[in-house]
Amino acid sequence: MFGKLLKSKNTASGSDDLDHDFGPMTAVQTPASGVSSNGNGLIHKVGKPVIETNGIMKTYKMGDEVLNALAGVDITIYQGDLVAIMGPSGSGKSTLMNILGCLDKPTAGTYKLDGVDVEKMNDDQLARIRNQKIGFVFQSFNLLRRTPSIENVAQPLIYANVSGRERAKRSREALEMVGLGKRLHHHANELSGGQQQRVAIARALVTNPAIILADEPTGNLDSKTGAEIMCLFQTLNAERGMTIIFVTHDPRIASHCRRVIRIADGRIVGDDLTTDFLDACKGDTFRE
Repeated sequence: MFGKLLKSKNTASGSDDLDHDFGPMTAVQTPASGVSSNGNGLIHKVGKPVIETNGIMKTYKMGDEVLNALAGVDITIYQGDLVAIMGPSGSGKSTLMNILGCLDKPTAGTYKLDGVDVEKMNDDQLARIRNQKIGFVFQSFNLLRRTPSIENVAQPLIYANVSGRERAKRSREALEMVGLGKRLHHHANELSGGQQQRVAIARALVTNPAIILADEPTGNLDSKTGAEIMCLFQTLNAERGMTIIFVTHDPRIASHCRRVIRIADGRIVGDDLTTDFLDACKGDTFRE
């Protein structure tokens, strides 16, 4: 299903013993709807739209007061995008993430996910769409702590009624992809923070989703481990064409993305391609 993305190689410290080789990335070859470059010869091509919103609004009533959390959001995210949706606390980014992740429905407007109209779906339909088309990665990992890595990764496949043998095969491949082929049966509470986030990323990958939606994925990690996780995301994007969307307030995450969408007061206030994004796999460090 996946193929092995990261090859065997011990870390410099030897402490993680991961199967990985974070070498130079190569651009995904997809039909181009947009192009960006980091100035180092890496040309990024993106394909068909996987997210299209038009006039998305979300309002909440608090007594007699109406709060407009989103006030007409129009965005298009393409296959192969590596994008940060960035904004401060209270900007509406978490509300937008919940709608993009089919965890909530807009008050008004339209939303297509991978060509499917989702804004009017009921809760059961949204649950199926989440399972089939979205891989989630959270700041706090959200793993079952006394459960082996391979079983943590398999959880979305259980809900999708995938057979036990196929679950094991796909979960093993996903863990190998993120450099944890030797940690299949380690419990989450036996892994480092970086390794736990890798398990979470493998879990997001195992259903072969249309998009990966990552909410502050380096927030609980030190800067070195955070850079390694960003390298993994960049590699998945470049070598496998994964569409990856970060929802963050952290400019260091945005500095590793080819595209940055800025939100403030429930509105999109900026949408820019980045010509000098950092390449974590080449040792570029987080910058403010």
